[in-house]
Amino acid sequence: MDCCCSISIRSVLGLLRLSAFLRRRWSSNGDDALLRYLWNVLRAAPALGYSALLVVFGISEYFRSWVNFYADRDMSFWGFVSNRLLGYYVTALNNGALLAQRIDPTGAPFFTMHVCKIQPYPRL
Repeated sequence: MDCCCSISIRSVLGLLRLSAFLRRRWSSNGDDALLRYLWNVLRAAPALGYSALLVVFGISEYFRSWVNFYADRDMSFWGFVSNRLLGYYVTALNNGALLAQRIDPTGAPFFTMHVCKIQPYPRL
């Protein structure tokens, strides 16, 4: 199975488990209004998350690239942001496919979690 597919399947399964937990937890207490509110927020989370990603990425690309290089071209700002974000996403998928094809699987996240290993953590 493709690694990106398994990550998205895990994310969907995590959301399903969370929704099942919320449904069991609050339906037993009889608080249906809170359950309906949380269920609607959970259902809207992917659209809200993508919209927030697009806005935050758009703000950063506005100051990074749009003003200096791309404002004079014939593409709209949001078209530019969408194409740029899609380009970064496709590049990441391509790099992941290359790593999955060329490097033997180790079972450990050596490439994604390396930054956690090298960070200085405070002593507890």
